[in-house]
Amino acid sequence: MFKKSESMKRFLPAPGLVFGAGVGTVISVLCNFQIALGVVLGAAAGLLITLVFSNLSRGENRPPDGDGA
Repeated sequence: MFKKSESMKRFLPAPGLVFGAGVGTVISVLCNFQIALGVVLGAAAGLLITLVFSNLSRGENRPPDGDGA
């Protein structure tokens, strides 16, 4: 779909933040602790997971094929 699109790369952390905040809210309600803490921790975890995934999926750190390893 997109090849090395900078706009798509900049967009990726936003869904991680939103999804993480939602999961943090649900977990904080179910586990009975403060909602604000759950939202902040969930958003931080979602951002971290998204950034790690986007760095791994770019493929720039992969070794070239046929290097004999």
